[in-house]
Amino acid sequence: RSWLYGQSPSSPDGVRLGPALERAADDIEEAHGVRIEVVAVGDTADLAIVQISELIAATREAMANAARHSGVERIDVFAERRPGYIDVFVRDTGVGFDPDRLDADRRGVSDSIIGRMARAGGRATIHSTLGGGTEVELSLPLTGVAAPEGVSP
Repeated sequence: RSWLYGQSPSSPDGVRLGPALERAADDIEEAHGVRIEVVAVGDTADLAIVQISELIAATREAMANAARHSGVERIDVFAERRPGYIDVFVRDTGVGFDPDRLDADRRGVSDSIIGRMARAGGRATIHSTLGGGTEVELSLPLTGVAAPEGVSP
């Protein structure tokens, strides 16, 4: 994808969210045989790598979980930088699950998504119903980052 769209996953100042998510999607597509459509709005090259690395890792885990457990052939990822935040949504229309009834040994959702986002100062919300698919909503506040020129918070 990077070659096709001429995108660079990072810049001297930080990580570009769209290309980083595309790279993660490529890995998961290859490993699990699913198609992942990534749409990213707003650049993040001005952010320090540490600010979004946990968000990228949590998104990767959400994509991998969907690929392993949803039973679908396509997963959708939408990422948006808005004033003061980066939001990411990972959606599938698969089998779904009850987030309140996860086995204690299933640590991917609790540690690798929810816990990781909490440690980064953000939040993760899981919306899922049996037979109705799953949406993982990730939101990371960008503390100390000015809004892009021409955009008011």
